[in-house]
Amino acid sequence: MTGPAKQLPVAVVVTFLDLAVLNSYAGVIWKLWGRTLCTRAVLLLFPGLLVASAANLWLHVAANLLKSRHCRHSDQTPDSAIPISLEEGD
Repeated sequence: MTGPAKQLPVAVVVTFLDLAVLNSYAGVIWKLWGRTLCTRAVLLLFPGLLVASAANLWLHVAANLLKSRHCRHSDQTPDSAIPISLEEGD
């Protein structure tokens, strides 16, 4: 397996583990530390950070999968460029 093919299972596992940890511990942490409004606001930042990082991870995986799929159909590598000759008469 190459780059994008390895990234997809990693993204699935990381997302699953994030959701499992959030599901298991969020309620307990909220009950213990969420007594004041300021603390609740800070605690709400953590799930927001989790969602933002998961969205970033999935966007990168999706972009790499689309790029590799496009390159496979056009028989080009992702970093290949078309050489341009600057000499006259070509």
